[in-house]
Amino acid sequence: MTDIHSKNIVLTDCDREPIHIPGSIQPHGIVLVTDLVTQIIQYGAGPVRSLLGCDEWIGQPLANMIGELAGKAQQLALATPRGAFIGSIERAGQSWLDVTAHIANDQLIIEIEPRAERSRPSTESLAALERAASSFEQSATLKELCEVAAVEFRKLTGYDRVMIYRFLDNAAGEVLAEDRRSGLSSFLNHHFPSSDIPQQARALYVRNLVRVIRTYPILQPR
Repeated sequence: MTDIHSKNIVLTDCDREPIHIPGSIQPHGIVLVTDLVTQIIQYGAGPVRSLLGCDEWIGQPLANMIGELAGKAQQLALATPRGAFIGSIERAGQSWLDVTAHIANDQLIIEIEPRAERSRPSTESLAALERAASSFEQSATLKELCEVAAVEFRKLTGYDRVMIYRFLDNAAGEVLAEDRRSGLSSFLNHHFPSSDIPQQARALYVRNLVRVIRTYPILQPR
Protein backbone atom coordinates (compact mmCIF):
# COMPACT_ATOMS: atom_id res chain seq x y z
CA MET A 1 0.00 0.00 0.00
CA THR A 2 1.06 3.61 -0.56
CA ASP A 3 2.69 5.25 2.47
CA ILE A 4 0.22 7.95 3.51
CA HIS A 5 2.96 9.69 5.48
CA SER A 6 5.11 10.23 2.39
CA LYS A 7 5.69 13.86 1.49
CA ASN A 8 5.71 12.99 -2.22
CA ILE A 9 2.28 11.35 -2.34
CA VAL A 10 0.00 12.39 -5.23
CA LEU A 11 -3.57 11.41 -6.02
CA THR A 12 -2.56 9.38 -9.08
CA ASP A 13 -0.65 7.00 -6.78
CA CYS A 14 -4.00 5.31 -6.14
CA ASP A 15 -4.11 4.22 -9.79
CA ARG A 16 -1.17 1.91 -9.07
CA GLU A 17 -2.78 0.10 -6.11
CA PRO A 18 -3.62 -3.52 -7.12
CA ILE A 19 -7.15 -3.40 -5.73
CA HIS A 20 -8.41 -5.36 -8.74
CA ILE A 21 -6.26 -8.32 -7.64
CA PRO A 22 -7.74 -9.56 -4.36
CA GLY A 23 -5.29 -10.87 -1.81
CA SER A 24 -7.86 -12.16 0.66
CA ILE A 25 -11.55 -12.90 1.08
CA GLN A 26 -14.07 -11.97 3.73
CA PRO A 27 -13.75 -14.30 6.74
CA HIS A 28 -17.31 -15.62 6.75
CA GLY A 29 -16.98 -17.55 3.46
CA ILE A 30 -14.65 -19.69 1.35
CA VAL A 31 -13.49 -19.90 -2.25
CA LEU A 32 -12.64 -23.08 -4.17
CA VAL A 33 -10.83 -22.99 -7.52
CA THR A 34 -11.21 -26.01 -9.79
CA ASP A 35 -10.14 -27.13 -13.23
CA LEU A 36 -12.93 -26.13 -15.60
CA VAL A 37 -13.17 -29.55 -17.24
CA THR A 38 -12.32 -32.07 -14.52
CA GLN A 39 -13.64 -29.98 -11.60
CA ILE A 40 -10.72 -31.13 -9.46
CA ILE A 41 -10.03 -28.60 -6.70
CA GLN A 42 -6.68 -26.87 -7.24
CA TYR A 43 -6.73 -24.02 -4.75
CA GLY A 44 -8.85 -22.61 -1.98
CA ALA A 45 -9.11 -19.80 0.54
CA GLY A 46 -10.90 -19.25 3.80
CA PRO A 47 -11.94 -21.65 6.59
CA VAL A 48 -12.65 -24.62 4.30
CA ARG A 49 -12.07 -27.18 7.04
CA SER A 50 -14.48 -25.67 9.54
CA LEU A 51 -17.14 -24.62 7.04
CA LEU A 52 -17.32 -27.87 5.08
CA GLY A 53 -16.13 -30.24 7.80
CA CYS A 54 -13.34 -31.84 5.76
CA ASP A 55 -9.59 -32.11 6.33
CA GLU A 56 -8.48 -33.04 2.80
CA TRP A 57 -9.89 -31.07 -0.11
CA ILE A 58 -7.02 -30.11 -2.45
CA GLY A 59 -7.03 -32.56 -5.36
CA GLN A 60 -10.55 -33.75 -4.56
CA PRO A 61 -13.52 -33.60 -6.97
CA LEU A 62 -15.79 -30.61 -6.44
CA ALA A 63 -18.72 -33.00 -6.07
CA ASN A 64 -17.18 -34.25 -2.82
CA MET A 65 -17.67 -30.77 -1.40
CA ILE A 66 -20.98 -29.56 -2.84
CA GLY A 67 -22.63 -32.77 -4.02
CA GLU A 68 -25.00 -32.66 -6.97
CA LEU A 69 -24.62 -28.90 -7.36
CA ALA A 70 -21.27 -29.55 -9.02
CA GLY A 71 -23.11 -30.97 -12.02
CA LYS A 72 -24.70 -27.64 -12.95
CA ALA A 73 -22.01 -25.26 -11.69
CA GLN A 74 -20.15 -25.00 -15.01
CA GLN A 75 -23.34 -24.73 -17.06
CA LEU A 76 -24.78 -21.89 -15.02
CA ALA A 77 -21.44 -20.09 -14.76
CA LEU A 78 -21.04 -20.15 -18.55
CA ALA A 79 -24.58 -18.88 -19.04
CA THR A 80 -24.07 -16.02 -16.55
CA PRO A 81 -20.59 -14.49 -17.06
CA ARG A 82 -20.78 -12.33 -13.94
CA GLY A 83 -21.58 -15.32 -11.74
CA ALA A 84 -24.61 -17.37 -10.84
CA PHE A 85 -26.25 -18.67 -7.70
CA ILE A 86 -26.38 -22.45 -8.13
CA GLY A 87 -28.08 -23.57 -4.93
CA SER A 88 -27.57 -24.37 -1.26
CA ILE A 89 -26.03 -27.26 0.65
CA GLU A 90 -26.77 -28.40 4.19
CA ARG A 91 -24.01 -28.37 6.75
CA ALA A 92 -24.10 -31.08 9.44
CA GLY A 93 -27.89 -31.05 9.41
CA GLN A 94 -27.92 -27.69 11.19
CA SER A 95 -27.44 -24.82 8.78
CA TRP A 96 -27.30 -24.06 5.07
CA LEU A 97 -24.56 -22.68 2.84
CA ASP A 98 -25.24 -20.74 -0.35
CA VAL A 99 -23.10 -21.57 -3.40
CA THR A 100 -22.31 -19.33 -6.37
CA ALA A 101 -20.03 -19.93 -9.35
CA HIS A 102 -18.23 -18.00 -12.05
CA ILE A 103 -15.45 -18.63 -14.55
CA ALA A 104 -12.11 -16.81 -14.67
CA ASN A 105 -8.97 -17.71 -16.64
CA ASP A 106 -10.47 -21.06 -17.70
CA GLN A 107 -11.04 -22.05 -14.08
CA LEU A 108 -14.29 -22.60 -12.22
CA ILE A 109 -14.52 -20.41 -9.12
CA ILE A 110 -16.89 -21.57 -6.38
CA GLU A 111 -17.87 -19.22 -3.55
CA ILE A 112 -19.58 -20.62 -0.45
CA GLU A 113 -20.99 -18.64 2.46
CA PRO A 114 -23.55 -19.15 5.24
CA ARG A 115 -27.10 -18.42 4.22
CA ALA A 116 -28.55 -15.20 5.59
CA GLU A 117 -30.77 -15.80 8.59
CA ARG A 118 -33.62 -13.75 7.19
CA SER A 119 -34.33 -15.67 3.99
CA ARG A 120 -37.72 -15.06 2.39
CA PRO A 121 -40.02 -17.63 0.73
CA SER A 122 -39.63 -17.92 -3.04
CA THR A 123 -43.23 -16.81 -3.61
CA GLU A 124 -42.54 -13.60 -1.71
CA SER A 125 -39.36 -12.99 -3.73
CA LEU A 126 -41.17 -13.52 -7.03
CA ALA A 127 -43.94 -11.14 -6.01
CA ALA A 128 -41.35 -8.52 -5.07
CA LEU A 129 -39.60 -8.91 -8.43
CA GLU A 130 -42.88 -8.56 -10.31
CA ARG A 131 -43.70 -5.41 -8.34
CA ALA A 132 -40.28 -3.97 -9.10
CA ALA A 133 -40.59 -4.75 -12.82
CA SER A 134 -43.97 -3.04 -12.92
CA SER A 135 -42.50 0.05 -11.26
CA PHE A 136 -39.67 0.15 -13.79
CA GLU A 137 -42.12 0.12 -16.71
CA GLN A 138 -43.94 3.16 -15.31
CA SER A 139 -40.78 5.28 -15.09
CA ALA A 140 -40.73 8.09 -17.64
CA THR A 141 -37.10 9.23 -17.36
CA LEU A 142 -33.72 7.73 -16.59
CA LYS A 143 -33.54 9.56 -13.25
CA GLU A 144 -37.00 8.36 -12.25
CA LEU A 145 -36.07 4.81 -13.24
CA CYS A 146 -32.93 4.97 -11.09
CA GLU A 147 -34.86 6.37 -8.13
CA VAL A 148 -37.39 3.54 -8.33
CA ALA A 149 -34.60 0.98 -8.79
CA ALA A 150 -32.81 2.16 -5.64
CA VAL A 151 -36.00 1.85 -3.58
CA GLU A 152 -36.95 -1.56 -4.94
CA PHE A 153 -33.43 -2.96 -4.63
CA ARG A 154 -33.25 -1.93 -0.98
CA LYS A 155 -36.61 -3.60 -0.36
CA LEU A 156 -35.28 -6.82 -1.89
CA THR A 157 -31.97 -6.83 -0.05
CA GLY A 158 -32.70 -5.08 3.24
CA TYR A 159 -29.47 -3.08 2.92
CA ASP A 160 -29.04 0.12 4.92
CA ARG A 161 -28.29 2.12 1.81
CA VAL A 162 -28.54 1.64 -1.96
CA MET A 163 -26.95 4.17 -4.31
CA ILE A 164 -26.90 4.36 -8.08
CA TYR A 165 -23.66 5.98 -9.20
CA ARG A 166 -23.08 7.29 -12.71
CA PHE A 167 -19.72 7.92 -14.36
CA LEU A 168 -19.68 11.17 -16.32
CA ASP A 169 -17.84 11.81 -19.60
CA ASN A 170 -14.84 13.33 -17.79
CA ALA A 171 -14.53 10.22 -15.54
CA ALA A 172 -16.00 12.11 -12.58
CA GLY A 173 -18.95 10.56 -10.75
CA GLU A 174 -22.41 11.47 -9.54
CA VAL A 175 -24.84 9.77 -7.16
CA LEU A 176 -27.92 9.77 -9.37
CA ALA A 177 -30.33 8.04 -6.97
CA GLU A 178 -30.36 6.78 -3.41
CA ASP A 179 -32.55 5.04 -0.86
CA ARG A 180 -31.32 4.79 2.73
CA ARG A 181 -32.25 3.89 6.27
CA SER A 182 -33.43 6.78 8.39
CA GLY A 183 -30.64 8.37 10.37
CA LEU A 184 -28.03 8.03 7.64
CA SER A 185 -26.67 11.12 5.90
CA SER A 186 -27.43 11.42 2.20
CA PHE A 187 -25.02 11.25 -0.74
CA LEU A 188 -27.73 12.06 -3.30
CA ASN A 189 -26.55 14.43 -6.06
CA HIS A 190 -23.02 14.46 -4.65
CA HIS A 191 -20.35 14.79 -7.34
CA PHE A 192 -16.91 13.23 -7.07
CA PRO A 193 -13.77 14.03 -9.12
CA SER A 194 -12.19 11.36 -11.28
CA SER A 195 -9.38 11.02 -8.73
CA ASP A 196 -11.91 9.86 -6.10
CA ILE A 197 -12.15 6.42 -7.74
CA PRO A 198 -8.90 5.03 -9.24
CA GLN A 199 -8.89 3.83 -12.83
CA GLN A 200 -8.78 0.13 -11.89
CA ALA A 201 -11.69 0.66 -9.49
CA ARG A 202 -13.77 2.26 -12.25
CA ALA A 203 -13.03 -0.74 -14.45
CA LEU A 204 -14.36 -3.02 -11.69
CA TYR A 205 -17.56 -1.00 -11.46
CA VAL A 206 -18.08 -1.27 -15.21
CA ARG A 207 -17.45 -5.02 -15.18
CA ASN A 208 -19.52 -5.74 -12.04
CA LEU A 209 -22.58 -3.50 -12.15
CA VAL A 210 -23.64 -4.27 -8.58
CA ARG A 211 -21.10 -3.78 -5.79
CA VAL A 212 -21.70 -4.70 -2.15
CA ILE A 213 -19.88 -2.88 0.65
CA ARG A 214 -20.10 -4.68 3.99
CA THR A 215 -19.37 -2.54 7.03
CA TYR A 216 -18.85 -3.55 10.63
CA PRO A 217 -19.47 -1.58 13.83
CA ILE A 218 -16.46 0.04 15.46
CA LEU A 219 -15.97 -1.24 18.99
CA GLN A 220 -15.05 1.49 21.43
CA PRO A 221 -12.83 0.63 24.43
CA ARG A 222 -14.58 0.73 27.79
